[in-house]
Amino acid sequence: GLIDGAEVLLVCSGATLHAIDAESGNGLWTAELPAPSMGAPATDGERVYHGAGDGCAHALDARTGEPLWTTSLTEREGSYQRFIYGPWNDAVTVLPDGGVIVSGIADTWCLEPGDGSPRWRFDGSFQYAREALTEDGDLVMANEAGEIVRIDPANGAELARHETAERILDEGFVLAGGVVYAGSHSGLISAVDLGSGEVEQIARLSTAPVLARGTAFGDFVAFGDLAGTVHAVERV
Repeated sequence: GLIDGAEVLLVCSGATLHAIDAESGNGLWTAELPAPSMGAPATDGERVYHGAGDGCAHALDARTGEPLWTTSLTEREGSYQRFIYGPWNDAVTVLPDGGVIVSGIADTWCLEPGDGSPRWRFDGSFQYAREALTEDGDLVMANEAGEIVRIDPANGAELARHETAERILDEGFVLAGGVVYAGSHSGLISAVDLGSGEVEQIARLSTAPVLARGTAFGDFVAFGDLAGTVHAVERV
């Protein structure tokens, strides 16, 4: 993300968060986290936001890495329960209006950037797939059960829900041209038209698992599998 006009890479390594200048590769600062984090931090230029294995969302000063606030996202007790139900593997999203989207296993929260107080909460396991925004500004999320859900980011109200055939985990989805291309763990690519609600199964890529989200380029969407093969399918 951009901090003071410079592109900065934010990388979690166990319980340490590194801020690295993208052009030079030089380290800007490191911050020791209260618990390991395996997700992707995000920044709005003033703060860096991340989820951790203590069941909490955290904000740090983007220029120094100093802690600013902590918000618990689960009522579970005990280190193991707080770890698995917390946002330890979440890719944080910062909305255009500043809201911070952080997900655990049981729900998704939109937090105020200044103090971490909740704006709204939405039930469901949306931690694994990264969120996206439509051209109209709606929030699109995929849950672990394989459902694509469209949400009003202002208040967390559900606008639409579409069911695909298989679970969606870290492979997530690609949003392109009003169509969600969702990849399942076993490589089934489904196209969900957000306008019409039509769901089409496009192809099964291979017998190897798909563990990372794809990308759209031109008329194609590409996903890689665990066997090291990149597959491209034509957009609908």
